[in-house]
Amino acid sequence: GTHSGRSGLRWLAMVFSKHDNIFEISEPYPLHESFYRYTTWNKLPIDHSGFFGILQARFNKIWEKHDTIFYASPWLGFGMEDVDKYLKPNSYIYIIRNPEEVVNSLSSKGWYSQKVTKSNFSLVSGIQSGLNNFHHQFSRISPSGAEFSYWNNLTAIGKCAWFWSQINNSLCRFFSSIDEKKVFKFKLEDIDQNYNAYLSYSEVFDLIPRISKGDFLSVKTELPNKGIINRSSESWSSDEKKEFDENTFDFMQVYYDIQTTIK
Repeated sequence: GTHSGRSGLRWLAMVFSKHDNIFEISEPYPLHESFYRYTTWNKLPIDHSGFFGILQARFNKIWEKHDTIFYASPWLGFGMEDVDKYLKPNSYIYIIRNPEEVVNSLSSKGWYSQKVTKSNFSLVSGIQSGLNNFHHQFSRISPSGAEFSYWNNLTAIGKCAWFWSQINNSLCRFFSSIDEKKVFKFKLEDIDQNYNAYLSYSEVFDLIPRISKGDFLSVKTELPNKGIINRSSESWSSDEKKEFDENTFDFMQVYYDIQTTIK
């Protein structure tokens, strides 16, 4: 499964993991996976077979005891062709969430809180100050070339809106290029804490045994980062609102057209 981040994939993976035949593995290698995002976004000429070999070895070990693996990662979205080539998933789960909620969540976690330092705008951005976790150096991408100066002067809200559009646009292009029967799309708002939706997709994915409504609803209490208080879009400045609209505009019709596969 994949998404932009802050869109409910970890929660859904944990729901799946409550069943005997499913093993959930979320972001097992943050540095490896974020490096994959960085290099695929920037189209750097790197052979990633070693990274996929590490993942495959981990999966093979899990398969010794489990029938199905739910691998969840937000960091693969700019290189899904190689994911398909090396890992050959039977199915893809794609979650997308209302962009205002994602942008508020990302900015509340400190995304793009500082400008990127770069003297040559034509080059890929390098290591930055102020990022506490090293994988953040690779996960918080930025553009190069003529777009960089405009982008770097955006507020954090504008930059997060730009990121949401870029990653989801890349994912949708990939999913439109493969067999649609392999792709299960979910709008978070359709399935969030929705037990009836759970009963529908648990049947499609043969999740056994079914869990009770109480157990289903309690999964969210186990999530990491659940204590973060997000901003509200009502608190955005006029500049932030304008930048959000400008940087989501091109993708919004695609977003509106996305339908949850199983309800």
